[in-house]
Amino acid sequence: KIVIISSVVSMTPGLPYDAVYGATKAYLRSLAWGLAYEYESDNIQILLSSPGATGNTNFDAPEAAVWNYPFLVSDAQSVASYTVNAMDRGGQLEVYPGRFLDEFVIRFVMPVLPPSFFTWFSGVAFRPWPYDFPKGWKKTRKEEKVPPLSAVKE
Repeated sequence: KIVIISSVVSMTPGLPYDAVYGATKAYLRSLAWGLAYEYESDNIQILLSSPGATGNTNFDAPEAAVWNYPFLVSDAQSVASYTVNAMDRGGQLEVYPGRFLDEFVIRFVMPVLPPSFFTWFSGVAFRPWPYDFPKGWKKTRKEEKVPPLSAVKE
């Protein structure tokens, strides 16, 4: 069994302001699908886990809009649990752990809207948000008790 962690942004045709990140996640999606086909006859299970915004990690950017809406951000523990359970169940190549909204958008909204809409939306979501968030929505690293990435020692 092999688990490959990607992101819902792997489905986005271009990720403005995070183009390299988006491209690497799209690569991982392509890799998982290719390996699943290649190793199917060897009975090696490949699972691609593509979570949405996942908080309580060192990879979020609190100033970006996407991290400041509680209905969009999942916690790392629930994403990990969902992924492990999906691997144990088997039978799926790709799962979208996290919020219901992630899977809903991927399965029902993305097929009907033009790709340029999602490129535009991703550009808005990952840039610093110039407006005030409703009181209590905006979180800081101090509130989440997660050190900034620059504070992590190798």
